[in-house]
Amino acid sequence: MASDSTTPELSLPINCANLSLSGPGKDGEAMSEHSENTGNTNESAIPVPTTSTAIVDNQNKRKSKVSKRFKKKNSELELENVSANEPTTNAKRRGSLVSNNPPAKLHKRKQMWETTTKAAISYFDKPRGGINLMILRQFIQDVLKAKPASQNYVFKADMYGNVKNMTVVFVSGLFQNDLNALEISNNEHLLQLERDPKTSLPFLYNKFEKLIPVKLPTNRDTLVAPMSVLLKCPLSGRQKKKRMMENKRNKLVIDDLLLTETEMRDNNYPIHSKINTSNENALPDGWKETQSFEHDGSHTFAIDCEFCDAKSGKVLTRISIVNFQNEVIYDTYVKPQEEIIDYKTKYSGITEEILEGVTTTLEEVQEKLLSLISDSDVLIGHSLESDLKVLRLRHPRVIDSSLVYEHHNGFPQKPGLKWLSEQFLDRKIQKGESNGTGHSSVEDLNACLDLIKLKLMSGPHFGRNLEGTLFDEGVGAAFESRARIIDTEVSLYNNILKDSDNVDIVKVSDDDEAVSTFDARIDDYFFNLIWLRDGRKALKAQHEDNGEGHDENSGKEGGRESLLADINNRLLQIYAALPSGSIFMICSDGGDTTEISGLQSTRREYQKQLRSGVEPADITSDVWDTDKQLRLSLAVGEARKGFALINVKD
Repeated sequence: MASDSTTPELSLPINCANLSLSGPGKDGEAMSEHSENTGNTNESAIPVPTTSTAIVDNQNKRKSKVSKRFKKKNSELELENVSANEPTTNAKRRGSLVSNNPPAKLHKRKQMWETTTKAAISYFDKPRGGINLMILRQFIQDVLKAKPASQNYVFKADMYGNVKNMTVVFVSGLFQNDLNALEISNNEHLLQLERDPKTSLPFLYNKFEKLIPVKLPTNRDTLVAPMSVLLKCPLSGRQKKKRMMENKRNKLVIDDLLLTETEMRDNNYPIHSKINTSNENALPDGWKETQSFEHDGSHTFAIDCEFCDAKSGKVLTRISIVNFQNEVIYDTYVKPQEEIIDYKTKYSGITEEILEGVTTTLEEVQEKLLSLISDSDVLIGHSLESDLKVLRLRHPRVIDSSLVYEHHNGFPQKPGLKWLSEQFLDRKIQKGESNGTGHSSVEDLNACLDLIKLKLMSGPHFGRNLEGTLFDEGVGAAFESRARIIDTEVSLYNNILKDSDNVDIVKVSDDDEAVSTFDARIDDYFFNLIWLRDGRKALKAQHEDNGEGHDENSGKEGGRESLLADINNRLLQIYAALPSGSIFMICSDGGDTTEISGLQSTRREYQKQLRSGVEPADITSDVWDTDKQLRLSLAVGEARKGFALINVKD
């Protein structure tokens, strides 16, 4: 805890015995069996045996008199200390010492290395099965571990141990119809690239012969972030058992759950001046931040706010605070200075009648908080960034239950407090949504605080998805190399790879910086993942100008060709920096998503009005119907069509 010398007692108003994380039973003790050789110890010569008993005695005597020790000398194995009176035999025995020059064992991987000095990519004559991101992930894992452990029926790599480097580049805004790719023998799983004399992508035709269609992941009628699939791996039974044992062995303290600066930035938290001291982080007008001072009592607090809508956005209408013992120390309604246009009573529990006569202002609430909470104290909440923003308050030490516990679909989705409470506390909250009375901020923050206490008691993996990452088992043939990810958007990587210490995540401002960053330290990394996003951004800007979806013939003349030429040049620069023997993979991130975004926006607005109590006949926005649902499903089906190009650099 922040200022406490001891960790506070973990008291729960629930039966924690029923909430502990279940795990495997105690490992059994390894059993060893020992056997002793018995037999005649007479040193005299033994005649050729004629009975089964003599055979046994003779074999036992040989074992006792023969030393099977080898010594490395002059780069050869020589036999030493072999008894001179050992009986000779022509029988073939395993590990026989008859030969004076026994062949040295050669590891299978070394045998593979000696047969060739170059990795290679080959394709099946009759490909089948198709490729998705999970198959590409397995292929990357095989390269990282330098051994084939998976198989598909479209392409394969040979001589994994000789790969010098692997670089994967995702390219946004590059579509399959930008390339002239033809089916091979009416097979849709592998296409042949045929050079287009007018192409803006000459590099791709020069270095790649085949195009591999790739199905990108979807969830119902929306696309799933490709990195959520590519970087996450299922755990083996052994790995799951290890995680469960770590849960029992590794104890947590409150500071272990504090958000890092990266996590705060990725989740849009206001940043305290203790974290960022630059002039760019000056305190905005109307904002406050906690200060350092000594005080008695609890140093850990849970906080929850209720807010309504005004013209400027969300405004504070209630705040509740409890200490670590779940005791309410501050709870008040707040009168906004602006006129409220939507009380959101179903969720906030606030009505015009409740606020009638309330005189407490936001400024008074801020002063009260500054007198209660030091900047070294810990604030706990669920999606606490929303509460801090409506309070216009910055604090450096926060714990967020929506990040401590994971959504089953993974980041950036977050689990709801209502679901977490029912799932882990066996407690139903927010019942007021059904009868219109809304939430209770005290009820919500008590549930949030109890979830954090439960996490402290249950271990680091409790409440998290049992998943591994692409780099858990090491990077490169020696498993001592490092990986690097370069992108303009890094929040997803930071969340997925927060426990990985062999990966560097580099944030850049644009694609040109991504290429120059890659080139600067290529020798320091065995694996590189780069995402070039400028193509998608340019396409979005083009849509805004033209008001239409993607069409290879649409847009300003030369605009599309110029975009493809930029993509071609960046890919060429990346390829030129790679050492010989590198695997180079290019992946598209699917088709145009403009129609998907528009339809999903229409559906959100329609559902928002339904939830607010508007009758379907009175809804002012576009009505969501089966026709629009069908259009959305078809658009997602088209947008999930990606592709991959794979090459080994000469």
